[in-house]
Amino acid sequence: MLIVILIPSTIGSLSDHVVYAHTFSENENALFLTLMHQIEAQISLAQNNFPTNPKLAKQNANIAIDLLKQNDPVVNLTWESQISERNPRVAVQLTSALNSLKNATTTTTAADSANDIKTQVDRISGLLGEAVSSRIPKETLNNSTTQTLVLANLANDRISYCSSSCWYRRRGISQGFESNSTIYIKSC
Repeated sequence: MLIVILIPSTIGSLSDHVVYAHTFSENENALFLTLMHQIEAQISLAQNNFPTNPKLAKQNANIAIDLLKQNDPVVNLTWESQISERNPRVAVQLTSALNSLKNATTTTTAADSANDIKTQVDRISGLLGEAVSSRIPKETLNNSTTQTLVLANLANDRISYCSSSCWYRRRGISQGFESNSTIYIKSC
């Protein structure tokens, strides 16, 4: 009985409040920053996965290279070529450093390669910073709308990844009772 009384009063009090919303439109700066964060994540994963899992480290390095070679959906040029328009040196060095990182993950001497990978990751991080500073004005970089779009892009990318993979099968237990049904569980 108490719940019935609280619900109508809660609904009545909410109707007096105005709710505001904002729709963010996509922009190229946010897409570029998202890409830079994705590359940074992949190179960090490559460093963390080496030497325990060099195959996965190489895969992370390859993904970083592929991200750089993707087309910007707004102007239909590769991100690499867009970096090159503003700073050709950074574009060349970034591509070279990403390839060096990939090659370092295939080396058999783990101790030397781990140091080489750390050096390459640090170098790539610096180059990504240069690419951002040469392409995006500081006021745009620090703009809350731009940062919100980047966060939304990264979250959307994660949701897309998890919705297309990460399923595994498990025999289910439903409400404490064993069943013969198979349950598919998301593990992302």
